[in-house]
Amino acid sequence: MKTTLLSLSFRTGLAQRPSLSSSSSLNVPSRIRLSAILLGLFWVLLLASPLQAQNQNQNQSQNQSQNQTQPRPRTAEFTQQKALYLEQIEELESQFGPLDRRLLEPLEALANLETEYGDVESAGATLRRQLQITRNAFGFEDPRLLPIYNALIRAAVAQGLWEEVGDTLTRRSQLLIDQVDSGPQSGEAAQRAYLTAVTLGLQADWLVQQLAFLPTRDAVSTFFEAREIEDRINDLARDSLESLESDEGPLDLDTFAQWARVAYRQALSDISL
Repeated sequence: MKTTLLSLSFRTGLAQRPSLSSSSSLNVPSRIRLSAILLGLFWVLLLASPLQAQNQNQNQSQNQSQNQTQPRPRTAEFTQQKALYLEQIEELESQFGPLDRRLLEPLEALANLETEYGDVESAGATLRRQLQITRNAFGFEDPRLLPIYNALIRAAVAQGLWEEVGDTLTRRSQLLIDQVDSGPQSGEAAQRAYLTAVTLGLQADWLVQQLAFLPTRDAVSTFFEAREIEDRINDLARDSLESLESDEGPLDLDTFAQWARVAYRQALSDISL
C-alpha cells in the first residue's frame, strides 16, 4: 500500500518532468487521469492552507473589510472619523516622532476605515506608512508585516496597480519563506519543507497569472522565473517522498497527504507550463 501510494504521487508529476518532445505529449491524458485520481483521494485536504491558519489571528482585522463586496458610501461619519484619526496621528507624531511604534494602532484603524469606505488610494498611502514604521520598529522579517502586505495587495488590486501587486506579493512570499527557513531545525524539517513548497507555489501561481497581461518580453522572463520556482518545488517534493519511501516504518499518512497535495498541484503545473 505504501509503495502504491508513493508511486502514484511520483507518476502525477514528481518522478519525471515533461519534455517538449512529441512522445511526452502522448502521456498527457494518462497524467490527467492520474491527477484526477489523486484529486479524488485528497479532495478533502484542499481546504485552508496551513500558512493561512498560521497567520489567522494577524489577519483578522483585515478580513472584515475584505469580505465586504461593496464599499460603503462616504458620509459625514466617514469624514468625521477620518479627521479624528488624523488628529490623533498628528498628536503622536509631535510627541514621539514620525516613526514611533505608537502610530501603528491609529494608522491601522485609519487604513481599515479608508478601505471600508472605498478610499483605496488613501488606504494604500496609509498602509505604506504603516509598513515603514513596522519595518523600522521590528525589522524586515517580522511576521507583523504579513497582514500589512495582504492589505497592500488588496488596495493595489482595487486600483489596478498590477506591478505593485507583483512586487508586494514577492516581498510577502520571501518573508514567509524566511520564516520557514529560520524555524526550528530539529524534528520539523519535513513540515518546514512543506510550508516552503506551499509558499513557493503561491508565488509561482501569481507569476503564471501575470502572463496574460504582460508584454511579450516581460512574459518570457516571467515564464522562466515561474519554471525555476516550480523546479524548486519539484526538488522539495521529490526529496520528501523519497524520504517517506525509504523509511522502514509504517507510512506517515499525514505527511504523505501534505505532499500529495503538492504532487497534484505539480502535475497540473507541469501540464500547463
